[in-house]
Amino acid sequence: MTTITPTSSAYNIGTLIQTASGVTSTTPAGVAGMLETSRSSTSTSSSSNMFTALSGGSDSTGLTNIFDVLNPGGAGSSIASILQQQKVATQTNKIFTAVAQRLTALQSGQVQPSADWEKIAAYGMQTGQPVAVSLDSKGQVQAAPQAQADLSKFNAAQQRTLTTTMADIATMAAKITANKTNQGLIDKLNGAENDLNGVYTGALDAQASTPNNWEQQGVQMMRLKKPFLISLDAQGNLQVQDQAVTTNTSLSMDQQVVLRTAAQNLPKILGSNGLITQQWQADASSFAANGIPYHLEIDKTVRDYSPKTDAYGWPVDQNGQRSVVSGLPSARNNGTPLIKAVENSGANITPAFLNDTPYPDIGANTPALKQAATLIQAGKPFFLDFDKGGHVVVKEATAQNLITYNTPAGSTASLGSGSVLSVTA
Repeated sequence: MTTITPTSSAYNIGTLIQTASGVTSTTPAGVAGMLETSRSSTSTSSSSNMFTALSGGSDSTGLTNIFDVLNPGGAGSSIASILQQQKVATQTNKIFTAVAQRLTALQSGQVQPSADWEKIAAYGMQTGQPVAVSLDSKGQVQAAPQAQADLSKFNAAQQRTLTTTMADIATMAAKITANKTNQGLIDKLNGAENDLNGVYTGALDAQASTPNNWEQQGVQMMRLKKPFLISLDAQGNLQVQDQAVTTNTSLSMDQQVVLRTAAQNLPKILGSNGLITQQWQADASSFAANGIPYHLEIDKTVRDYSPKTDAYGWPVDQNGQRSVVSGLPSARNNGTPLIKAVENSGANITPAFLNDTPYPDIGANTPALKQAATLIQAGKPFFLDFDKGGHVVVKEATAQNLITYNTPAGSTASLGSGSVLSVTA
């Protein structure tokens, strides 16, 4: 070990530098020469060193190849490899960004699915199934229900977890769909009156056609001041039924006759020469005058037991039929059902069974199922994955999530690919 005895600060510094660099001279000239040699060596080799580093080679100064650090073992092909990988990643990111934008447009109804992968994704959104979107070897977009997709990126335990979770989601999705269908039917019935009223008053343009032509028929009957029913057919489409010709099989025979007869006579009663004698007729007149669609109902809680006669004064039974024996009335008066006019509002035309939600509890009892339920109810595309803690998670099919899901293990995924040149800046 070299022992240095300090005699002056200048000498001490020079000696330390010389000792460290291997210079044996302890004179100021020796120190200056060493510094000059270092300076000239640096200035004459700096450009060649950087070129050598960028080109993947090595130089006599031992300057570390920066691209070998970024891409170990890269040698002369490091730069080309990194640039090529970056180019591929950038193009892939652009494709998945476009895919995510297309899925958003499909979900909102702005466009209709055309490509096969779009139809599969759209079906998944409608039914609440997780869908895996990927690129094939030619860079073409592919989609499949995740339950049928390639899950080889996951280990055996993860695959079992995914299978179980997908089955639970399928059961939950069926319940959510049933609830949504039920609510959709209620919404149709709730909107029917406003639709008809808008067309009748001119606030809305009449449609050229509707399923069952319900709108056209309804507006026409409103103009004729006729009572009519609004209901749903077997396919869940709105329909209109003229009560003057409709038979309501849920009513007894005498109630059907009374109701149909009242509906047939009402336009005359509400006409310019008609005479309003009962409350239900006055209510019907008010509805008709204000452009409000209405129908007639039997008031099943009250019956009219006053004697009944026909236009000639003959006693009649509850069906309006004469019945006499030896000139004496023999018709038994069981009471005639009373009628009421009712507005065709959503509350009045919605069947009671629709008001009960089919599945109040959809079974979203885990974090993953709750995530899935939120996306299913919104009609958004999603898929299953695992977080860093190994827990299954549900992810919306956004651009970043699609990129991450399709990035091989050990690689990085990001919407923004920085230039390799920025590393050397």
